[in-house]
Amino acid sequence: MAVALEDVARDGDLLSAAVRYRVGGEAWRQEFTCRRLSSEALGEVLTSADLIFDRWVTADRDWFSAHGVAKPPPG
Repeated sequence: MAVALEDVARDGDLLSAAVRYRVGGEAWRQEFTCRRLSSEALGEVLTSADLIFDRWVTADRDWFSAHGVAKPPPG
């Protein structure tokens, strides 16, 4: 497998790029945009999506897990 990062662009706190993967005779490209968030901003974004921060999954704090907020049934 070969992996390459392409078309990297920064705009303020946004980073856009594409990852190209090649395996055997197959290749595909995945484009993405990500935003750098402070711990406080991460909490706000999760809350707005009805999620709660759970824990850091990696020691370098690059990956985390979150879970849904339990809500009472309507009515």
